[in-house]
Formats: sequence, structure tokens, C-alpha cells
Amino acid sequence: MASLCLPLSLLLLDTSITYIYGHLVYKYPLFELLSAIWLLSLIKVPVLASVVLRLPCPSWIPSPILYVLTLSLAPPLYQTLRFLLESQPPELPSGLSNSLFFHLPLLLACLLWDLALPLILPKQTPGEDENGRNDQEYFKRILRYSKPDALYMLGAFVCLTLALIGEMFIPYYTGRIIDILNTHYKASEFLDAIFYVALFSLASSVFTGGRGGFFMYCMSSLTQRIRELLYRALMRQDINFFDITKTGEITSRINNDAALVSRSIALNVNVLLRTLVKCVGVYSFMFSISWKLTILTFVSTPLTGIVQKYYNKYHQDLVQKVQDSIAKSSDLAKEIIESVKTVRSFATEEEEAKRYEDALQKTHKLETIRDLIRIVYGLLIRLINLGSQVSMLFYGQHLIQSGYISSGKMVAFIMYQMESGDHVRTLVHMISQITHSASVAKKVFQYLDRVPEVSTSGSLCPEGLHGHFEFRNVTFSYPSRPDTPALQDVSFTLTPGTVTAVVGPSGGGKTTCVSLLERFYEPQFGDILLDGRPLREYEHHYLHQKVALVAQEPVLFTGSVRDNIRYGLQNLSESHLKVAARQAQADVFIQGLESGYNTDVGESGSQLGAGQKQRIALARALARKPKLLILDEASSCLDAETEHQIQQSLQNIQGLSLLVVAHRLRTIQKADQILVLEGGDLVERGTHEELIQKQGVYNRLLNGHVFQNGA
Repeated sequence: MASLCLPLSLLLLDTSITYIYGHLVYKYPLFELLSAIWLLSLIKVPVLASVVLRLPCPSWIPSPILYVLTLSLAPPLYQTLRFLLESQPPELPSGLSNSLFFHLPLLLACLLWDLALPLILPKQTPGEDENGRNDQEYFKRILRYSKPDALYMLGAFVCLTLALIGEMFIPYYTGRIIDILNTHYKASEFLDAIFYVALFSLASSVFTGGRGGFFMYCMSSLTQRIRELLYRALMRQDINFFDITKTGEITSRINNDAALVSRSIALNVNVLLRTLVKCVGVYSFMFSISWKLTILTFVSTPLTGIVQKYYNKYHQDLVQKVQDSIAKSSDLAKEIIESVKTVRSFATEEEEAKRYEDALQKTHKLETIRDLIRIVYGLLIRLINLGSQVSMLFYGQHLIQSGYISSGKMVAFIMYQMESGDHVRTLVHMISQITHSASVAKKVFQYLDRVPEVSTSGSLCPEGLHGHFEFRNVTFSYPSRPDTPALQDVSFTLTPGTVTAVVGPSGGGKTTCVSLLERFYEPQFGDILLDGRPLREYEHHYLHQKVALVAQEPVLFTGSVRDNIRYGLQNLSESHLKVAARQAQADVFIQGLESGYNTDVGESGSQLGAGQKQRIALARALARKPKLLILDEASSCLDAETEHQIQQSLQNIQGLSLLVVAHRLRTIQKADQILVLEGGDLVERGTHEELIQKQGVYNRLLNGHVFQNGA
């Protein structure tokens, strides 16, 4: 029964609209009945479409929009054919039985099609119809994202309908003026016709402006909504996603593709509906003037369809290639700008400019081919329409000479026909543009739908956490290099309140251990435990308050020193913020800055020195009151005295475990345990003295001057 909710609702609404409209038309007859019937269909389209978009559509109705168009256009088309072929006067019946006359056959046709389709067209494999089906799904999904703007869309549709009603009557009254001037001139009739032309022109202009305003608001709102959703989806992705996806491509999707996606609804659908309704209105007036001339104009339709088919075939693929090329050139430009110091130091300005020029040239070639196809397409369409117009003018001259139509009606018909040609071209073009917009949306929705490989769905948030970390038989390979293990069967523990140093040659696995503790990646085998529970079971924000990382080149964000220390902790009190700064030995130099804690650090901390940035980053980590603090060469830019003060300060924090990745011998010697990694294996562990006695890898690194003795 639920599947009949939509058809029944449309039946009742259609019957009600027809009854009210028919009562008004017969009581206040403003124009011919056939024109009134076509006008009713124009009113029904947006009203019934708004109902279809809100109610669930049964699976046996293949396209709800086509369903509404069929219901709206079938009655006027039926009355027009009766009038033209059988010379029967048009009627506007307004009872339930008349509505059932059109609704029941359509329902039965949909049910029959749903039953017969699997027999006529067997289900294809996903690869054979993937593109077409996906485009439809993407478009439906964009429609769902537009639901919050439904009220504004409805206002746009109302303005659209009223504006088009006004536009439809302008050529009609223009033809009336010509007939009045060609026959016995009557000032009252002439002034009435002038008045109606001015009235309908003014009304259509006002409502056209309202329609444009509503649709532009919807487009802006939808663009913002998609960008917000896309950005949130990107922030949830695992680090591997950013390893394999270039930054320029991501920014291009956010900045360019999100806007193109929103255009498919707010702009393309706007133009599509406007053109569709104008086509119906224009052709209804053309039929009322001369059905013979109108049928003649349809001769060009098959040729237009053939040209459009080949245009869609080649143009859609080029649109996707252009978008990908723009994303690559954006990524290249970002990479060069971010590395401008390296470029300058190697004097490769010209080489980089040439690389970017080559990327732009590739994009330009693709755009040239795309535009060339557009030019050929436009030329062929115009030639087809020109041939149709010449044929119409020759036949129109014959009809005037035979007295079938007047000169004024012929002028009105020509005006309508000129409009109809533009409308048909725009209609066909907009249908293809909507499909192209859905194709562009594929990349955006791929990002929105991507499920991170590292889940953040844990919920464990214990109040009393001891901070005992354990690597248990951990084996890990980076997704980009699955055949090269970065860690192999590594096991060790980090006891609360102790200092652990991780050393080894480059590529030994030190950074990998840090990344796994931060849950940037998930080990393929083994577990990383915190108080006996896997890290993945802990709530995402809770875990990253208990595990803090300070890197060798810390990232500071544009804003004040206070904002950077409080990053991610908006409720951090001023007293706790300053305690963290003092523990990081940063309070003294911060107070010496021009504006103290309100000093702007500049883009990426460019206004601060390397050592100052490291201390602010350390204060940011300590503000979270972590159980494990990871220092990855975090004091490499500090002098010996400041480093010693920081070490003393950190040792006074109760229950804090330190995991230090360092090359300074002074730092390593004081560690409670030293882990030696080589080739992804944990080859040695122990204190400084114990490892020297073993005469193994650690001793070799020490003798090879891998560790620094100086400040």
C-alpha cells in the first residue's frame, strides 16, 4: 500500500487543481480554451514535481520526473490532436473520472514495463552500464543535498512559471498590433494591445529576476554545503589517503568540482526547467496559430538528436580529462610555491616555470579540442535550424497568399519559432550538461564515500589510565609498498614514568613506530596495546589527548601563540596554558614577544625561529596532559642548556612516558631503555652501558659517529 502513496497523492492533487482551474476558466474566459488547457499543464509541472521530490517513489516508477511530465502534458496533447485531426472543440473536464482516464493507463504502463523489462533487456554486468547508472545515482544524490533549500527552489519555480506565462503572450500581442495596423485602425484596440505587451514584459522581467535570485542563492548554498561535507570527509581520511593523493588534486576537488556539482541543480536544472516550460508554451501557441507550420518545424528534430548524440559521446570524456588536467597543474603550482627556497637555492626557476608551462599547455590542448567540438556542434545545429526556417518561410508565404493566416499571425509565428529553436537547442544541451555535471561529481562523491582504512569508531574512555603501552608482535608494511615490511615482529613495552630512546640507521623503522602509536596507520599483524586494550578500541579524541607528538619540524597554524598552544583544546584555561608553556621552557621568550601570547606566529610559524617553534609545539603537546609524549628530534634546534632544562621539566611530570627519537648521544645515554631498530627488526634493547657491552649494532652506530656528541 505504501508504494501507492505517491500515485494516489498525485491523482488527488491533479484532480483538485483541474477542478479549481476549470471553474475559473469557464467563469472568466480570458483566452481560447486550448491555450488555457496548455497553460494548466505548465502550472501542474512544478506543483506535481514538488510533491514527487518529497514523497518516496516506488521502484516500479522508473523516473518520477518523466511520470509528472507525462501526467501534465498528456491532457493538452490529447485535446490538441482531437481538435486538429477530428475538428472537435477542446474540452476541460474537471472530474475524478477524467483524471483516472490519464492516471490509470500510466500506472498500468509503469507496472507492465517493470515486469517486462528484465525479459526484454536482461540485466547487464556492472561494468557494462556502470557509467550511465552512476550518473543517475549521482544526480539523485545531488537532489537530496538540495532538500534544505526546497522552499527557495519552490519560490524559484513559481517565479519561473509566472515569468514564462508573461513571455508567452508578448509575441501574441505583437502579432495583434501588426494586424490592427494592417486593417481598420482602432485606437482602443491598439492601446489595449500596447498595454498588454508592456504589462507582460514588465511582469516577466520582475519574475525572471526573482527566479534568478532564488536559483543563485540555492547554488551558493549547495556549493557551501558540498564543500563542508567534502572537507569533513577529507578530515576523516587516514594518512595513507594523503600519501597517495596529491594536495593539488584535493584542493581542486574542493574549490572547482564542488562548484560544478552545485551548478547541475541550481543552474542547469534552472535553465532546463525554464526551457522545458517555454518549449511547451511556445509550441502550444504555434499550434494555435498554424498546426501545419508547427509540424514542419519538427522536421529538424531527428537531425538535431543525431548531432547531439555524437556531441555527448566525445564531449563528456573531454570534460573529465580537462578537470583532471586542471587538478594536476594546480598540484604542480602548489608544490613549486611551497618549495620556493629549494628552487631558488638550486637556481631552477626557469626549469620549474617550464614544467608549469607544459602542464598548462596540456590543459590548453584539451580545452582547445573540447571547444572545437563545441564549435562544430554549434555550427551543425545552426545549419539545421537555418534550413528549417527557410522551409517555413516558403510555406508561410503560401499560407498567407491562400488566406489561411494573416501577416500579423505569421510574424507572431516566426517570433515563436525563433524562440523554439533556441529553446530546443538549450533543452538538449542542458540535458547533456546535467549528465556532465554528474560525471564531474564522481570524484567528489568518491571522496565523500571513501571509508578510511584506519577506523576512528572506538568508544573506550577510561577515567583512570595508567599509560602502559605495548607493541606485541607488530608487523607492518606501508600500503604504497606492501611487499617491503617496515616493521617485522616487533615487541616492546613503554612503562609509565620511563624514558625510551629509539635509535637506528635510516629506514630502520623509527618513524614507523611513531606513526603506529599515533594511529596514522594500522598494523597488518600484531597489536599495539594501551593498558592491555588495542588502540583501535579507544575513542579518537581521547587517545590523542593521551598520546602527543612533537616533530622535528613542527607545524604551527596561522594565528596567535595562544591559539597554537590551545589547538584542539578550546576549553583550556589560561593558567593551564601558561603551565604548559613553562614546562616547555617557552614562557620566557613568549613574554618577550611584542604582544606576548597574542603575538601572531605568521603563516606556518614564519615569524618565529626554529627553536621557538619547537618549544611552542612542545607546550601544545603538554597542554593535553598526555600519558605518552613522543619527541621525534624535537630538541634538534635547541641549545644544550635549554634542552637540559626541558628534560628536567619533563622528568618532573608524574606518570609521563617519553619515547625519544634522537641522534644526540647526551639524550640517548640518559634513557631507561634504548631500542635499536635495523631493517624493520628490533635487533637490540637495553641501557647505554648494556648495549656497549654487547658490541652489536648500537656499538657500531656509536663508533660510526651516527650519534652527535655536541649541542
